[in-house]
Amino acid sequence: MSLLRSHSTSPFASRCLQAIETSEFKYSPETVLPIDRVLHIYSVRARINSEINRGIILGFEELIASLSEAPENCAVKLQSVELISKWFTIFTDEDASVLFGILESPKKKAAWFDPVKGYDS
Repeated sequence: MSLLRSHSTSPFASRCLQAIETSEFKYSPETVLPIDRVLHIYSVRARINSEINRGIILGFEELIASLSEAPENCAVKLQSVELISKWFTIFTDEDASVLFGILESPKKKAAWFDPVKGYDS
């Protein structure tokens, strides 16, 4: 939370922080991956988002630029915050001291997601 507060001038960090402070949310377990894998995966996802999804997921430009400038041996921690109508995926270094970026993704349905059952009825 303090890392988001320190980046509150970012519209993505500001919206994420506001959502966490004012809405019910679910926090998914974090994942740590090598930066080269994260950069490759999310570069592909950014192209798909741009070409197929018409840019519906916000934050790719800032994220890819920031990851591209990070040290090669860096690990990236991914943290997902689920709200009833959207997801925020937060990308930091492994110590959560550097914020690389935040993706803001709308959901197809305003409901909680269950990884086994899908969306609640």
